[in-house]
Amino acid sequence: YTLMLFNRLKNIWSWQYYTEEKEAFSLTYLSVLKNEILNSPYLADNVLNYNFDNTLGFSIIFKYHALQRTLEKFPFFASYLEKVMSTENNVYYLNALVLTLNSSVQRHIDYSLRPYAPNLRFPRRVSVLYVEIPKMEGGQLILMKEDNGIIAEIQPEINKLLYFKGHLK
Repeated sequence: YTLMLFNRLKNIWSWQYYTEEKEAFSLTYLSVLKNEILNSPYLADNVLNYNFDNTLGFSIIFKYHALQRTLEKFPFFASYLEKVMSTENNVYYLNALVLTLNSSVQRHIDYSLRPYAPNLRFPRRVSVLYVEIPKMEGGQLILMKEDNGIIAEIQPEINKLLYFKGHLK
């Protein structure tokens, strides 16, 4: 399985398009995170949209002031959220996404926050954490501008935390 955590965040960063952090967490934490996600009673067929084929997952939408309540229900996300959250941000969309070798995720812009923050055209930042990756070919996350120009092809790596601007495809 490829486990990725998508966290749509409202934030402005100084980097132009994306940045990545390798070895973002301990391997012990990644193991706990993987087990908690895969054994979660909320894990089900993903209902994000047609761009996510044959994927599993669950989503958590919350505001910064509700972080403590969120962590009471999902304590295993504490280290991840501590690293990616900011007091400058107000609304969060965390999606635990499970991909198998038969899964595909098509090009898209993360609009998942729009129903919860209608004045937010795009999230300002998206983060992706690669928790586990099967032996496979391909799987790159391709970041594209609005004109479809390729910015980067990100190779999946276990324990890589990727941040990118929310308006990218």
